[in-house]
Amino acid sequence: MLMRWLLMLVLLVIVLTRGVAWGQANCDYYASPTGGGSGLTEGSPFRIADYWPLALEGQTLCLLSGRYTGDAGMIRPPAGLGGITIRALTPGTVQIDGEGQRTAIELRGNDDVRILGVEQCQGEKCRAWSLERVP
Repeated sequence: MLMRWLLMLVLLVIVLTRGVAWGQANCDYYASPTGGGSGLTEGSPFRIADYWPLALEGQTLCLLSGRYTGDAGMIRPPAGLGGITIRALTPGTVQIDGEGQRTAIELRGNDDVRILGVEQCQGEKCRAWSLERVP
C-alpha cells in the first residue's frame, strides 16, 4: 500500500512539473530590457514596445529577467488591444521601472489583459504586480 502511494506521488510530481514546463514554453514573443532581436526566440528578444504592432488576441509576450526602463520598456499597450498575456518568464525577476518619470504599467482602454509575475517600480520602490483583467 505504501509503495502504491509513493508511486502515485511520484507520478503526480512528474505531471505537475511537466505542466509548469509546458506553460512556460507557451510564449509567442520574447522581450528583454535591452532587446535588439526579432522577438521570436528567447535568444533574440526585442523591447516591449516592439511587441504592440505585432500583438494579436490569444498571444503571450514573455519577459526575460531584468529591469526594464525607458519608454520602450514600459507596459502600455495601445487602446483596444485585448486577449493578450504579458508574463515574466521567471516570476519575480522582472521589474518595470518608470524611473519616476513615466507610468510603468498603463492599461487604459484594454479590458482583456493579463500581466503575471512582474514588479512595477518607480526608482527603488517596487511592488509585485499580477493582474487578470477580463471583461
